[in-house]
Amino acid sequence: MVIAPYASALALMVAPEEACLNMEKLAAAGFEGRFGFYEAIDYTPSRLPRGQSNAVIRSFMAHHQGMTLLALAYLLLDQPMQKRFESEPLFQATMLLLQERVPQAIAFYTSPTELADSHRESIGMETPVRVFNTPDTPVPEVQLLSNGRYHLMVTNAGSGYSRWKDMAITRFREDSTCDNYGTFCYLRDVTSGDVWSTAYQPTLKQPLHYEAIFSDGRVEFRRQDHDFDVHTKIVVSPEDDIETAPYHHQKPLAVAKNH
Repeated sequence: MVIAPYASALALMVAPEEACLNMEKLAAAGFEGRFGFYEAIDYTPSRLPRGQSNAVIRSFMAHHQGMTLLALAYLLLDQPMQKRFESEPLFQATMLLLQERVPQAIAFYTSPTELADSHRESIGMETPVRVFNTPDTPVPEVQLLSNGRYHLMVTNAGSGYSRWKDMAITRFREDSTCDNYGTFCYLRDVTSGDVWSTAYQPTLKQPLHYEAIFSDGRVEFRRQDHDFDVHTKIVVSPEDDIETAPYHHQKPLAVAKNH
């Protein structure tokens, strides 16, 4: 068993009173040095000399000391660093990811034998990945995503529909010729003014490179336009009735419209 004092410092952001009491105990036990708390205290009996209850790791890691200072600032100065990050537009675009919970729909294995059997089965049951290098297939290729309540259909051109139970979230008309219904995100190069979409539909701009990747549980689009590489992932949450489509790119882009 190893105790890391900086972990107690980080707990100040979650349970400040309990963490403060624990840090007072650590200080009273002599686990402080010139630069703050020591790196760790090892209580593992098999690694300790006879008659010794613990071994202090008398070193200081700068990043752990920095994390401690940031945790103290969070508590005492009303989260200054967090507010600085949240004021940055690039960070605001991904803040929603910080709200993701640990999935509850998971399987628990208690027996090593069950783990081994599960690993062998997973090797032989890999889900195939379909990759399309063009949106212009004879008929649209589709991928269906669902959590049992929220349903999503996406084609290799980027169109499709969203449904919640029996309610249509987006309009859809089954037309393999146009294939232009769905939810789309547009990108604009603020320098040249060129506008295109994260997939092929609905702007129909021919990219330098294009991939639609259908795998178990998600759809991905990769395209290259001019000097821009855009990667879009579309998933349906297994717990909440929502779909997400985060994307990233190599150069700063301006989102012109999202509907």
